[in-house]
Amino acid sequence: IGISSETGVSSYKYIQPISDYMFGRRIGDIIVGVKDGHVSTTVYSLIPERDDIGVPAAIIELIQGALPYPLANRNGVYGLNIDNTSISISRSNNALTFNKDRIMYFSSVKRSLLINK
Repeated sequence: IGISSETGVSSYKYIQPISDYMFGRRIGDIIVGVKDGHVSTTVYSLIPERDDIGVPAAIIELIQGALPYPLANRNGVYGLNIDNTSISISRSNNALTFNKDRIMYFSSVKRSLLINK
């Protein structure tokens, strides 16, 4: 997709058809950011079900069950920082979801680790 001029992270969109599910929702798109041969960012765009409002509580419960600390909720965006990793999940319709209504699961390495010094 492109390379960040600030961090040098190259972004790639998975282009094969996806039939897998994550947290009970079908995966619409996957974006992976790579720097120096290491995955630095992942974005999973999950297709919401017709009656989903925001991020469904069932998805938050599944994610929370795998984490050692509680997710924070700021205006419908759930997130957590653990050491050098950030995780967020939100209902989004933006460039990262290719302007589609999606439940976006985003994980990344701490930004300061990605910047060339």
